[in-house]
Amino acid sequence: MSGFFVYFRAQLRRCVRVLPFVLAVTLLLAVAAALTGKLLADNEMNSLEHQKVELGLVGETESSYLRMGRFIMEHVDTSGFAITFTPMRREEAESGLRNGRLVAYLDIPEGFAEKLGTAEQIPAVCITASDAADVGTRLIDDLTSSVGDLLLGAQNAILGMNVYIDRYAPEADKETTLDLLKTGYTSTLINRTSLLQVQTVGFGDNQSLLAYYLCALLTLFIALWGMSAAPLFARRSKELSGLLTLRGLRPAGQTLAELGSFAILMTVSMAPLLCGMPMLFGSLGDGIPELKGLSAGAMALRALWALPAGLMLASTSYFLYELAPKGVGSVLLQFLTVLTMGYVCGCMNPISFFPEGMRALGEVLPMGVARRMLAAVVSRGSPGRLLWPVLGYTALFYTLSTLLRRGRIRGGAQ
Repeated sequence: MSGFFVYFRAQLRRCVRVLPFVLAVTLLLAVAAALTGKLLADNEMNSLEHQKVELGLVGETESSYLRMGRFIMEHVDTSGFAITFTPMRREEAESGLRNGRLVAYLDIPEGFAEKLGTAEQIPAVCITASDAADVGTRLIDDLTSSVGDLLLGAQNAILGMNVYIDRYAPEADKETTLDLLKTGYTSTLINRTSLLQVQTVGFGDNQSLLAYYLCALLTLFIALWGMSAAPLFARRSKELSGLLTLRGLRPAGQTLAELGSFAILMTVSMAPLLCGMPMLFGSLGDGIPELKGLSAGAMALRALWALPAGLMLASTSYFLYELAPKGVGSVLLQFLTVLTMGYVCGCMNPISFFPEGMRALGEVLPMGVARRMLAAVVSRGSPGRLLWPVLGYTALFYTLSTLLRRGRIRGGAQ
């Protein structure tokens, strides 16, 4: 046991010598991850504006009834998240329809608003392109059908109430009764979203896009960090392992000492990042719904769950260094493995975009487990449920590294 601690202290001293280089590379990786995240966030904010369907309005658009209807649909009703209503001239609407800026425009004839609630009907016309068959057109079709049914139902009810009062209740105050009926229809229209439950499915683990990429980029950053420790493993003596074995320090002890010092190096070099995660979460809280209302103390406690995920990815990186002990080859293997696994595990594209089989594989690989643990941290879930897979992978890579070390010692390769 004394030999283990002597070797462990020696490994810690080696870690201290390479710490400045590791910190420099960690800073570069952090800056690259931050710039990538900002680029993705900017693209997302810009794309949200272009995901809305624009519907042109021509004709009589200044009626008080129509202005109220537009306000409800843009600010009160959930349709406002998908549709933008833009009053314009007829020539501008026709031009927008031809060049693809509009999916349709609504032609509202003169006197349309005044005839609502009367027996005389003046139809509004929705014009679309002859070859339009996209999602926006289908959305407009559904919207016009729903609004048409609603207006027809309200109009029939008002006319029916008129007939009923004239025939069966002539003593009633017709104007007050009809005002109450119209108020009831307006209240139902404004509050109809309370009849529905809106669920944001998200892009993976039921997260918003920005929260998803925050976890994905953190996972990719921690996985790529292993390359910064290349000088630590490139300078290992080929004869040292055999000599240590002869002096009683078995391959399992050597691997444990090196992996333990490697994990400590990772923790020390990433300590500034861990300390800054609550501040990062706080600054992103307004843009990420999952982080709203989370206190700084709660953020700091939940950020500690990144340590087990980091230990698992450190053991993965250590295993790759054992698999390819040469300097250039080991770094290349680290880079290619992280890129490949990161792509499959959804660290570059949302995993929900992949086929079901690929999603299932990506979620059980080490980087997929780490991303899911960070997702549980950000989404205020239960990261502890993934602790056993994390510890299992750590133990697996430690065992495989020990077997590789033992095989090389027995084969005389080291």
